[in-house]
Amino acid sequence: MPSNSPDTRAEPLRLFLAEESETIVAQLRAWCAQPPGRVLVEAFPGARQLLRRAEVERPDLALVGLTMPRIDGLTALRLLQPAGIPTVIVAPDTIEGARGAVDALAAGAADCLIKRPHRGGERLIATREQFRRRIEAWTEPAAIAPAEEGAWYRLALDGRGRIIAGVPAREPFPAEANWLGFSFCRTRSVGRLLQAMAGAPERPGGGMLIGAALPARFTRALAETASRLWNRVVLELQPGESIRPGQWRVIPARAVLRPLAAGGGAVDFGWGSDRWCHERRLFAERIAALPESLGAGLRLYLFDEPEPRLRPLLRRLSGTGGAVLLHGERFPLRQWAGARPEREAPCAADGGTRGQRSAA
Repeated sequence: MPSNSPDTRAEPLRLFLAEESETIVAQLRAWCAQPPGRVLVEAFPGARQLLRRAEVERPDLALVGLTMPRIDGLTALRLLQPAGIPTVIVAPDTIEGARGAVDALAAGAADCLIKRPHRGGERLIATREQFRRRIEAWTEPAAIAPAEEGAWYRLALDGRGRIIAGVPAREPFPAEANWLGFSFCRTRSVGRLLQAMAGAPERPGGGMLIGAALPARFTRALAETASRLWNRVVLELQPGESIRPGQWRVIPARAVLRPLAAGGGAVDFGWGSDRWCHERRLFAERIAALPESLGAGLRLYLFDEPEPRLRPLLRRLSGTGGAVLLHGERFPLRQWAGARPEREAPCAADGGTRGQRSAA
């Protein structure tokens, strides 16, 4: 199957752009100018002009600002969909922008780009290399394998971030709900999964969200939307290779935990590396500080017996009605009773060493 990559296409990729920020338009033009002739950008002063031209000349891709006047990005997305034109939304890095971006992804947007204030203007937080790699995925449809009833699945991604199959997870989650698990590090993958869940005839039993590589406001908006779509939501804070220790601390804020807890959600500590011990303790402290009404709705999953510094905090969570469960390679899913396990070495944050294991 021939690739749609801008570097291998026989014809240049035509990109229609409607964005109110002049600095964003200039940034995208510069990104698409090299190598010359691969991506042709045509900018429009508003979404209305873009839509009129798209009716006559069908572009390969459209980028529309979420907050465009008169016709905003969400409206433009819905009007472009009947023609099958992949549409990427450009959203500001605010909670309102993040909510709009998540809504656009659930409505069928190919992806979203986040912009932030920068030196008197605005700039996208992505790099040119990331943008160039993502163009190919934006113009290729991704298929999602249907979930089997009663199964817990992890959706696999290929090298371009496309969802290629629903593969059985290595170990199941609780049997009391039908779980559909998935992993993502790209917003496009988030959109495909939101679309699948939003179109389900019945509310699925649950989902797994890996949000460490996403902006904090985006993760918060995603938690809010997911809590409306799923009966139970898991926020799995699993660090990626590009995430530095401490970088994810802004994510597990009360604003993120609140919609998860209200919807009967869960939090998954999906790692066991020494370098994350300090961050896990900080996160556990925030969970333990939640009001009882929120703590009662949380389920906390651990891959292994908690290290000593975490146990008092987890006992407090259990005392408010929340559940702390263990699921790992060496034992089946079970509830942590809070009993003192066999003596183990303290984690690296306490000056000791602890065996490492990779997250599932």
